[in-house]
Amino acid sequence: GTCTFQDDPSKKKKALCRYDFFQQGPNVVLSIYAKKVDPEQCSILIGPRQLRLSILFDFVNSFSLDVVLSGAVHPPACKVEILAPKVEITLKKADGSSWAELGTLVTQDEDDQ
Repeated sequence: GTCTFQDDPSKKKKALCRYDFFQQGPNVVLSIYAKKVDPEQCSILIGPRQLRLSILFDFVNSFSLDVVLSGAVHPPACKVEILAPKVEITLKKADGSSWAELGTLVTQDEDDQ
């Protein structure tokens, strides 16, 4: 007999990742739980009031997040670490205030092209 694959394993698939954040002094630390993240396929943009990211993990899964942050951050002092079980983003608060939440998600109408 023959075996045929219905899914194209080379196509990226949108997936959900669990993420959370905590505050530690002047920083907000965001953890995105995704294994086998490809650093070459990650895009993380940190602006004074916005965080945008897109990551590829498990070879074919993609996850995107676009957030208007609850407070201002100092982008040059922020850092990103890609670790085995997660992506960790440390945001340096501009004013040191306490955040009740990470921010407001920006929803996008995406057309697959």
